[in-house]
Amino acid sequence: MGVRRSTHFHLIIWLCATYCLSCEVDQARRQPSVQRCVIAVRYQPDHFPTRLEAEVEGRYASLSLLDPNQGPAGLWGADLWVSPGWQSYTLRLEGRSLPDPNTPLSITRQGQLRSLVRVPDCERGSWFRVASERDQHGPRFQLAYRRGLGEEGRLQAANGEDHEGIPLSVNSLQVKVDDRSHSFTRQDELITVTSAGLTQGKHHLTIEGEDEQGQPFALFKAPFWVEATPHSWRRGIMYQVVLDRLSPPIPLQAEDRPTIGERWGGQLDRVSELIESGYLSELGVTTIWLSPLSPNPEGAWQGVEGGEARYEGYHGYWSAAPRIVGEEWGGEDALMQLIQLAHQRGMRVIVDVALNHVHEQHPYVREHPEWFNPPGCLCGRPGCSWGQYIETCQFTTYLPDFRWNGLDAMKRQVDDALWWIDRFNLDGLRVDAVPMMPRRVTRLLSSELQRRFEQLRTRHLLIGETFTGPGEWDRLGWYLGPSGLDGQFDFPLMWAIRAALAWEGQPMWTLMDAWKEGERVWSNAAALMGLFIGNHDVTRFISEAAGDDLSDPWLKPPVQTDDELALDRLWLATAFAFTLPGIPVLYYGDEVGLSGANDPDNRRPYWPLDADRLELLSLPRSQHFERVARLGRLRACLPSFTDNRPTLTFLATDEERLSFLIGQPGQESAVLIQRSANEEESELVLPLSSSEDTSWVDVLSGEVVKDEKVDGELPLTRLFIPPLTDHSVRIFTRRALYEACQETSP
Repeated sequence: MGVRRSTHFHLIIWLCATYCLSCEVDQARRQPSVQRCVIAVRYQPDHFPTRLEAEVEGRYASLSLLDPNQGPAGLWGADLWVSPGWQSYTLRLEGRSLPDPNTPLSITRQGQLRSLVRVPDCERGSWFRVASERDQHGPRFQLAYRRGLGEEGRLQAANGEDHEGIPLSVNSLQVKVDDRSHSFTRQDELITVTSAGLTQGKHHLTIEGEDEQGQPFALFKAPFWVEATPHSWRRGIMYQVVLDRLSPPIPLQAEDRPTIGERWGGQLDRVSELIESGYLSELGVTTIWLSPLSPNPEGAWQGVEGGEARYEGYHGYWSAAPRIVGEEWGGEDALMQLIQLAHQRGMRVIVDVALNHVHEQHPYVREHPEWFNPPGCLCGRPGCSWGQYIETCQFTTYLPDFRWNGLDAMKRQVDDALWWIDRFNLDGLRVDAVPMMPRRVTRLLSSELQRRFEQLRTRHLLIGETFTGPGEWDRLGWYLGPSGLDGQFDFPLMWAIRAALAWEGQPMWTLMDAWKEGERVWSNAAALMGLFIGNHDVTRFISEAAGDDLSDPWLKPPVQTDDELALDRLWLATAFAFTLPGIPVLYYGDEVGLSGANDPDNRRPYWPLDADRLELLSLPRSQHFERVARLGRLRACLPSFTDNRPTLTFLATDEERLSFLIGQPGQESAVLIQRSANEEESELVLPLSSSEDTSWVDVLSGEVVKDEKVDGELPLTRLFIPPLTDHSVRIFTRRALYEACQETSP
């Protein structure tokens, strides 16, 4: 289930052995699960300690030697009974304080790094998922009750006395789906809930009731999906929306229209129109990424380049209030409507959140000045380098930067971010400016997201933005892993794509090297990396490919190009990103080759259902849309691209050609991307066996290609490739897989 699913691993193994759906267990011998208000400290020192203890909020407890045979000096530990809630602690090794290396969460307090844990309320009972499977109706869950101790029992247990907890009051038990009573079966303190009678889409399971002493147990509430095919974040395309720029043309004279730095009026309803019209489905979109939705300040503000105040908060990154949908974006009802429409079609919706900073008009600046770094250090200015001060500098004077000292500010920002998921039934978050915050911030966000919304293992995407230059893979990898982000946007790969395909200044094999280097860094993290060729922070790809003058986005913005060479280069880059393992991201407008210089011209207004609709596009741009849309739909249905265990093998690759094989055995696709023409028939050799009843199809054209089995020590298949023009893309898969995909594709 991904990189954040290893919590409580040993507990889950024991529970599966006890409660497994397929096991027959003697109910009379089953031991009840009981809550504990415990920090379980385990530590392996590198030498035998003379003094080893834990300090928890000013209280000290010695650690005991639990196993002398583990590590160089044995395994030491203690189960520390503490009060429920957030607790911080350190280990003290011979008088020296250090955080627990086995605890992923941390805070700083008075310059000291301390481990952080959230201790459950052991006085109250709670429910937890034991196992799940799929039947003919959809998911089926088994959940168990963990008994609370009550106040007296907690004191007894803390003193070392055995306590079996307070049993569940079975008559009080209420199980609901979407706030309506739902059937379940029960065996003692174990229940089974099925999806029988539920429609396709997203639902919420809640469990309410109390124990035999009348104490309500903790509310259980978690989302789950009923779908014909289980969701994969790798399936289909993520569509990035800068909301204000999805704007129908304003019917004013040119001199009265907003500038490129002002608001154009795009709102949430415009995205709903793209969903209802089928525009996004035609592109193969399965995830919508919305720009930030908090209210932004009115008026114009100075940019980082100085000069006149000419920027409005059209982009959403200058939050002026928490937990509010800005009216400039359309308000709460419009957001709820958008998400409902998306979920009806199986699409996921994520929203951008900026935790690192707020606008100076935000109430936190006035109410909690201690939460913010002192002003004065502006990122990238003299004496305030990005490298040295990235976690403490400000983007600009009116964007106060969070200090992240202690728990209060960090928890508030995390709670505010997760409010969007809780309030609007979102499916994940895109986290802005990740390296400008200590890693402990995104780790707390990850931990809390899992605890609050993934009790039934419905994965919510947490994908970060760490803006890097070429070759900086390690900076991205630092924030990934079992306790961190699900993924990040692969900036180093984007720069490699631009070098090889927009500018054609590097050989094609450099793309292979770039991909392999990224995999080396984060392959153990099971990361879901965002694959993109451009976004709202860089120049438009097609303008780079056309060789436009991009020096002045205000006074000399590039004219909209119809250049076929630039569109062909854009197509190769799009095809490469759309066929790799990961999450392909399509920046709004790139499907029609929208031009643009740097910020803010890279965020030009675009409204595909009105003035720039397809029939009014130039022929080259409309043809580009058609091939992007076809590949997006193929990405959504071919198993080689949707598998959760992707494999990728590079094939014959040289200065002008890149080729690779992707997919599990029997479901592979072969991808060929070539810059220069090939006037004669060529061959592509695949490390696969072939058979007489198997034929291969070019999925972009639907044409069957000749293939033959190659005799030798290794199983090989030779595909015969017809002559190719400049800037060609060919994707081959088995005919049966292609036909099945055609049946399900819109």
